[in-house]
Amino acid sequence: MDIRYRNHGIQGYTIILDSSGGLQAEITPKQEHVEELKPVASPPAKQEALPSVKSCDFKIINAVVEQELPGCYQLLNIASQHYGQIIGKEGKNVKAFQEAHGVKVAVTPPRGPQSQIRVLITQGNNEERRNVAKQIVESLPSIVEIHFASLGRLTPLRKKQLWPRYFVDIVEDQPNNKCVLRGKLGSCLRLFKEQKV
Repeated sequence: MDIRYRNHGIQGYTIILDSSGGLQAEITPKQEHVEELKPVASPPAKQEALPSVKSCDFKIINAVVEQELPGCYQLLNIASQHYGQIIGKEGKNVKAFQEAHGVKVAVTPPRGPQSQIRVLITQGNNEERRNVAKQIVESLPSIVEIHFASLGRLTPLRKKQLWPRYFVDIVEDQPNNKCVLRGKLGSCLRLFKEQKV
């Protein structure tokens, strides 16, 4: 499965698509040449218990699935509550995409509160369709789970200082050793990379 964000391959993350029947994709980095390590005897030392960190530090909970098909680009797994945000008031956003990029954007309306919407981008060239898809995906909010220790100590003051820089809500779930980030995917990823300890 080829998973992409901003048309760049993503490696080293687990993506779980909740609403599509529990699909899960494990993306692992390419293995590089590993040198053989030889154990070295050392004097016994007092060892502290390190917090167990899962192999997956950054887990996207509600990722939009992008599919490039011949002659069209398709976005799937979009929650129904984002329908209005995508089309805009009286279809303003869809019309703007069509006029600016020369593409046709079709958005299937939701059939219920739990249903998913689909965005189909046709006409125009591949580059224009990809640009429109990228703009739509970047405008949607994301929910990301990270390990609790990844961001270090999160005081209310530190959370308040991070908000204007990233525009991401940080919710701590200490019993489960995780934090939930809510915001645009690019902002969540930037916060994770820049603030990781």
